Amino acid sequence: MKYGKFLPEKGTIGFVAPSFGCNMDPYKTAFENALRRWKRQGYHLDLGPNCYAGAGIGISNTPRLCGEELMAYYLKEDNDCLISCGGGELMCEILDYVDWEQIASAPAKWFMGLSDNTNMTYLLATICDTASIYGPCAASFGMSRQHQSLKDAFALLSGKGAGWKEAPGDALDQNPADHDAEQAKAETGLDTDAAKDEMDHAKGKAGLEMKESHPIFTVSGYPKWELEGKKDEENPLASYNLTERKVLKFYDGSGRGLPLSNAGSTGAAGTCETGSPAIPGSIAIPESTAISGSIAIPGAAALSEEFQVLSGKEIPQTSFSGRLLGGCMDCLVNLLGTRYDYTEVFQEKYREDGIIWFLEACDLNVFAIRRAMWQMEHADWFRYVKGFLIGRPLSALEPMMGLDRYQAVLDVAGRKGVPVVMDVDLGHLPPAMPLVTGSYTTVHVEGNEISVEMEMRP
Repeated sequence: MKYGKFLPEKGTIGFVAPSFGCNMDPYKTAFENALRRWKRQGYHLDLGPNCYAGAGIGISNTPRLCGEELMAYYLKEDNDCLISCGGGELMCEILDYVDWEQIASAPAKWFMGLSDNTNMTYLLATICDTASIYGPCAASFGMSRQHQSLKDAFALLSGKGAGWKEAPGDALDQNPADHDAEQAKAETGLDTDAAKDEMDHAKGKAGLEMKESHPIFTVSGYPKWELEGKKDEENPLASYNLTERKVLKFYDGSGRGLPLSNAGSTGAAGTCETGSPAIPGSIAIPESTAISGSIAIPGAAALSEEFQVLSGKEIPQTSFSGRLLGGCMDCLVNLLGTRYDYTEVFQEKYREDGIIWFLEACDLNVFAIRRAMWQMEHADWFRYVKGFLIGRPLSALEPMMGLDRYQAVLDVAGRKGVPVVMDVDLGHLPPAMPLVTGSYTTVHVEGNEISVEMEMRP
């Protein structure tokens, strides 16, 4: 696995629009405010020709022009990293215009984006063996008051944080603490000492350290999340409207689930299995299919009885490790089975590490999510799974016909004998933890807290 160099002080940030561009509000104003903020911090900017384009269908421009922009800016030596302008609908159509062999042979470069940008973040890891960041798009950085998740994402991109001074092969600041203070001053307008105090207060939630000569970035979950945003054309710089308390849901993978009466003990979940069996040659089909909820199915036991899910503070101390892989399920199932599906190659290469799958959904309802899980299972994607991180689904918060968002994933994920953590800060209902696709990752869960430790291991 290759990793890009961290963005240096006064380095150059490249911007591309392989999905939607920032041609209209609220995205245009937010993007321009983000650019001003980065300029004040001393960074140089390198905008691709499609950043303000809106001529395409479901993307910023024609598939050819979007693919050519992405190729050119990834291979350019004039920028140090790339941030996508936004998500969209049809980024898959640009893939035919990307030379993946050329990208794989080029020096690694950080690419950051989410949602439709799964078409780049996932394929960089699986086709090119190059790590990427599943994190916020450029316009998000323009909000008037940046949430900690955005600061975490930029800390990851720039390689700045407590616990280390230099990453192997990268020319980083010899005194990152001074850089942090100056960056905070540029963001907050406070004097250097006061700004540094504000930055120090945020440390502990995310930071970099060194382990066996490999940089490690650790990010933790956030207390609240946004159900309904206030950002629109008239209020393009609105910050997140954090009204909902985060409550993690957890299934320990032990078969029938950890009884709720034993929620206070670590039990079998304190030490997780280091792997899971491969998909058998034939799938045993139960006599009846059960769905949790109010609809009664004759002769069927409710899934809620089979998969007893723990909530919040009931969750025992649990850790699991593996290569981090995933993204937006809408995009992943679209790639599955195509000539761009190198998942088999990736998981065979890293079979000894195993895979931690992180999954979130945009337009999929609960039945579409369940179909997607079925499809990925039957494509053998979960052969070496070590655990699942499931984000809050944008269009599947409410049950349909007795099926809720937890059972939509558990009918597959719950049968793999590995931990399943749900309602994670991940996806289209912010805030979202930035995740390094392809990194060797250890997830720690206890109570209602989660931390993700991402090691930049080759």
